[in-house]
Amino acid sequence: MSMNRESSRFEARSGFTMIEMMVTIGVLVLVAVGVSTIFTSIGDTVDRGRKISELNRFASQIERVMREDFEHMTRDGFLVIANQYATDQTGTTLNVQVSNADPTPRPRRVDQIMFFARDQFTSARRPLVSGMTASSSEAAIWYGHGQKRPAALGTGNIDTPVSDVYLFFNPATYDHNIPSSMDASLGLNALGGGNPNRFAKDWSLLRHVTLLVSPQNAGRVLPQNVYGLDRRNPAQRPFLEDSERQIALQPVARSIFGGLRGTDLSRFAVDPNPPLALSDPFINSPADQSVPRRRASGVVDLAVGDLAMVRSIVTSLSSRVHGGSGLGADPRLLFGDGVRTYDNFARQYFDPTNTTVDPSVVSTNRRRIREWMINALPGEWDLAGGSPIELSRVRYEDVPTRIVYDEGQFANTDAGRLEQAIAESNQEMLGSSVFLPRCTEFIVEWSFGYINENITVAGDPDFKQMIWYGLDRQVDSNSNGVIDTGDKFTAAVYNRSFGRVTSPIGPEELLIVGHPAGVLPAGNAPEVACFGYFDPKGTADVSNDEIWIWPKFIRVTMSIADPTDPTIEETYQVVFEVPAGTS
Repeated sequence: MSMNRESSRFEARSGFTMIEMMVTIGVLVLVAVGVSTIFTSIGDTVDRGRKISELNRFASQIERVMREDFEHMTRDGFLVIANQYATDQTGTTLNVQVSNADPTPRPRRVDQIMFFARDQFTSARRPLVSGMTASSSEAAIWYGHGQKRPAALGTGNIDTPVSDVYLFFNPATYDHNIPSSMDASLGLNALGGGNPNRFAKDWSLLRHVTLLVSPQNAGRVLPQNVYGLDRRNPAQRPFLEDSERQIALQPVARSIFGGLRGTDLSRFAVDPNPPLALSDPFINSPADQSVPRRRASGVVDLAVGDLAMVRSIVTSLSSRVHGGSGLGADPRLLFGDGVRTYDNFARQYFDPTNTTVDPSVVSTNRRRIREWMINALPGEWDLAGGSPIELSRVRYEDVPTRIVYDEGQFANTDAGRLEQAIAESNQEMLGSSVFLPRCTEFIVEWSFGYINENITVAGDPDFKQMIWYGLDRQVDSNSNGVIDTGDKFTAAVYNRSFGRVTSPIGPEELLIVGHPAGVLPAGNAPEVACFGYFDPKGTADVSNDEIWIWPKFIRVTMSIADPTDPTIEETYQVVFEVPAGTS
């Protein structure tokens, strides 16, 4: 009995009251929530770290390609750097959102750089015939943000192959990428929406390579039959041969200079053998042949010429003709002037009896030399007003705008199959130059390698630091989280005296940036720095600088947004050494 009573008392003492159970459950809930929070935080941290690691790996690959390009840079060409902010077409700087959820839009740099290189280059275009691929050892390499074209949805027939209205669906070599229906500027919240370039997360940095090529019929083996055209037929063979309109059956710009790409209609009236091209499936008249091929179209990556010709044009041409007949080689007024054509230029420039233009005579007009260099950029620029104004950038698309064509779109004939092959190749070319997707900012700055001699305090962030030029740019040097007047400039508008105690060394500001020392570009016009072959003032230069001094270093700063989380935006900076040269 006593044993049972003790057991009963023990059992009574070992139980839990309702209050004790509620307290215990509450504690367990708090522990569970805490553990869940910890693991969620760890998971978010790991996920964010993984994304940043992927961006770092991607940026490393990008750097390798750029470094190789810079290593092949040649001073037998020239170098152009355009520093600019994203603006609308009136030149007003825009505050750009990374995405629609970005609460703090800000001005964003969309710089660009172009230089010439020697290496082995091959056209990105799919060959029409196996083995017929254009290649060259000389090319112009351009880095800059591209521009997508808004879809112009009209009421007509989008299958019309030659139509300015439907160039979104039917990319063409003559497209200048200046949409008339709406402003497609980078970062602009256009009226009515629909701008595919509005958010920085949707921007792409392009690497656009333009091969310098010359027609080569001697030694080129032509296929016997191409879409029904027989090389043995004297009337059909010219459509297969190289000309100023096609090389290796691929469309080619008549010149890398936009001011020389036009064709004079009068040429076709006097030329018994006008240039023909298989790469023009919709050409039906001489008027169609006079339409220039534009690199801004995004589907042209060949230009007639070589580095020797590029140098002659930049350094020799100084004539300007406004309207009427004449040389027509002025890189100004790029639109609406029919006399500024390659033919007018060639008739005088290559005519040995002509004494008005002599390639051996060096131009002394620095402004004209700069204009020619800017005129070689692949986008469309207006140089008529003094300060360069960019009208459009090179077109690209994330995906082909017509992935599938309607059945019956092209006739089941040789001509129809040719049209389809070219249309598909144009679609592919729209994405061929995309180099860095989701590039939310691109900054290019340059330096002669000079040290800021005005800074003598060892603790100063600029002590023994190189002077960098571009647009004025500050960094948060006082670490207060904002850019204010107390912060240091990491780059400044070019002034050869800036930061120099000793006599300044280098060419004049007018030669490099086209304006007096330290003066900001008019309005929000781009700050364009040009580096060429020599100082055209020659012996008239009091500093005796006969060599056009190039920068020693190029600094590139890129920002990249994560594809799945635009709030993650990483910035990378790389410094490239410019190859030495004596020319």
